[in-house]
Amino acid sequence: MRTIHVIKLFTVACLIHSLATLLPAFAEETRPNIILILTDDQGYQDVGCFGSPHIKTPHLDQMAAEGLRLTNFYAQPVCGVSRAALMTGCYPIRIAEPGNLKRLHTVPHPDETTMAEVLKRAGYATGMVGKWHLGLDRQGTPGGVVPATMPNAQGFDYFYGTPKYNGFTVHVDDVPSRSPIMRNDDVVVEAVQDWDHITAVYTLEATEWIQQHHESPFFLYVAHNMPHVPLGASENFKGKSDGGPYGDAIEELDWSCGEIFKTLQELGIDDNTLVVFASDNGPWVETTRGMQANGKPFIPRDHSGNADPLRGWKMSAWEGGSRVPFIARWPGHIPAGSESSELLTTMDLLPTFASIANAELPAVELDGVDASSFLQGQAERSPRDEFLYYAGSLLTGVRRGQWKLVLPREKSPAGLGWWGRMIEQVPELQLFDLNTDPGELNNLASAHPDTVTSLLKRIDRARAELGDIDHQGSGARLYDNGPRRLQVPVTTQVRTNLVQEDANEVPQTTHSFIAFGQKTYIVDENGVKTWTYPHATRDGYVLDNGNIILTLNKGKRYPGGAVIEITPDGKETLIWSGTQAEVNSAQPTETGTFVITEAGDMPRLLEVDRSGKVWVEFPLQCQTDNHHLETRMARKLADGTYLVPHLLDFAVKQYDATGTVISEIDTTVPGDSARSIHTWPFTAIRHGDGQTLVCCTNGNRVIDFDADGNIAWQLTNDDLPGPWLQDPCGGQVLANGNVVIACYAGGRKDAQAPKLVEVNRQKEVVWTYTDGQKVGIHHFQILDTDGEKNRGKQLK
Repeated sequence: MRTIHVIKLFTVACLIHSLATLLPAFAEETRPNIILILTDDQGYQDVGCFGSPHIKTPHLDQMAAEGLRLTNFYAQPVCGVSRAALMTGCYPIRIAEPGNLKRLHTVPHPDETTMAEVLKRAGYATGMVGKWHLGLDRQGTPGGVVPATMPNAQGFDYFYGTPKYNGFTVHVDDVPSRSPIMRNDDVVVEAVQDWDHITAVYTLEATEWIQQHHESPFFLYVAHNMPHVPLGASENFKGKSDGGPYGDAIEELDWSCGEIFKTLQELGIDDNTLVVFASDNGPWVETTRGMQANGKPFIPRDHSGNADPLRGWKMSAWEGGSRVPFIARWPGHIPAGSESSELLTTMDLLPTFASIANAELPAVELDGVDASSFLQGQAERSPRDEFLYYAGSLLTGVRRGQWKLVLPREKSPAGLGWWGRMIEQVPELQLFDLNTDPGELNNLASAHPDTVTSLLKRIDRARAELGDIDHQGSGARLYDNGPRRLQVPVTTQVRTNLVQEDANEVPQTTHSFIAFGQKTYIVDENGVKTWTYPHATRDGYVLDNGNIILTLNKGKRYPGGAVIEITPDGKETLIWSGTQAEVNSAQPTETGTFVITEAGDMPRLLEVDRSGKVWVEFPLQCQTDNHHLETRMARKLADGTYLVPHLLDFAVKQYDATGTVISEIDTTVPGDSARSIHTWPFTAIRHGDGQTLVCCTNGNRVIDFDADGNIAWQLTNDDLPGPWLQDPCGGQVLANGNVVIACYAGGRKDAQAPKLVEVNRQKEVVWTYTDGQKVGIHHFQILDTDGEKNRGKQLK
């Protein structure tokens, strides 16, 4: 939970001389600069404010005092894998790689979209200083890396740093290989002989770049090589800390952060700059090779850090491998002195930065969530509700809330190559309460079997969508020809379905469905997304022949919205291009036509065929001051009339084919003459013996009216386990009479709240869908129930 120790209230006074000319400039100024500082192999405890007893970090401690400190922030357990997740907003197992080869150090395919590309397209200047380590090795190329996989080809205007790591031994002279340093595509240092001055050089590069680009929005990624071995520290820091050579390197990194803050203050842009600090993974603790009792000595203890009180270190599958320190500071936006134990990850930074910068996200599935409201203290809960632990492509566990489930595994599992030496055997399922047992010492699996079962279902969903060491997931991206391959092949199946069902347990209801909204996708009965469409939608249907009808939001292609049809092989056909502000619905009829509503100055209903020929057209009788809230899901009834909800009119009107209103349902709450409860009708479904089920968005009610317009049944949040009705928009009445409701703000305001809820007439919850993503569902269609297709007329 978040606790705020200090809150600075401030007032911004603006004198607007000419609104027309100053608004664009004001918008540009207020888009914040973003600086992301990433260290290499810094342990969870190795910051003063995270409990280090020997290392002094006054600048980072001050950053935390003026911003937010997260105690449950996750990266990935190894360098290249971690940087891939950071740059793409995805679990590395999902990311496409060149040649479809899953490497031990992930190399994102050049066609993947990086954080820098997202921000650059939004008009940001983009610079990187430091370690890249996401490139494809190739001899004879600058820096030994394919240029298409280097920073300048992946969204960065400027790059200065190392193409890979600084080394893999305690001392530079332990091996003959040396790292180059590059400026953009040119090698400027052929072979680094010592790393004593690298932090100081990076700091100078970073501050000079800020000075050159501070007059417009910029994104700067500072990825330090320290404190990865071989260690280095300049004369002002070498031998000065109580933490040995490792502590020297950390204290110089702290100084570097202070120099960046000083530069921001001198330029007058401190209040308009978000700065985030984190480490790429846990500390590289390996005193003997593989930490074997009789192993060959390797890294002296004063050359690596600490993850206390966590168990494990870099490359391990325990907490110390992937949980890292996190601090964020943005004066006036992030409340000073904030702390939170909520979950967040490096994958969440891409969508969070995009939201803050008003940038467009890539049109692919992301695992990251937008945490901008959470970081700024506008929401107490993080939008992330789970974290999956992957060691390379091996799924090792899952965390949700306080609970972490660890899967059985062999020592040094197949497929992990050199990484596997740090993976210990786990002979059985283990469950830990990380709130009380951060060291993962007390296995509570036998005491909490329901929690184990629930988490195992998340494991099965992850294996199906993302994949595992022994198979490719349905959501994994492949951009080149051929199947997925592993750098270190695995020839046997690692595991099967781990959920052990009780033989006497009553099977739970399952559904597959298509969702419409800011994201458009199909989810199967296991909760796995099997199809996505890259544009936002309002309404739609899956036909019995497999074709999909979509109502598209307005955009560049169709400024007034549109209705399209997509065949199973991906062929797209335009049915109707909107002529006003919005197209809000498109219902296919039994005669092959489509019922469409348009919002605008002259709201209307149309019935058109596939060629776009208009068969029925009439104006809608509703307010026109607010186009967006004129109407939503219009439906043609069996008698040839049309049922149309009008939101701000608090009315569901039934029209005949001439546009005459022949009946009307008033959705005003009885006794609320002022209409203070906004029971705006969004979906109206005629079912049964003339009953009309209405989802009343904003007012958070679902009401079933009888044939005379009286309330026969209604559902409110008082009937549910929690405040789940948050802008109920879409609805569907199933063949058994149960009602499924889409809670649009359930995903937007609270990622833990269900997005879809099924209840029976006794108001008992039968089924829910939650995915932890902060993107709501506008409307939907249940496609099958318990494996049986829902065919025929859809009451939605």
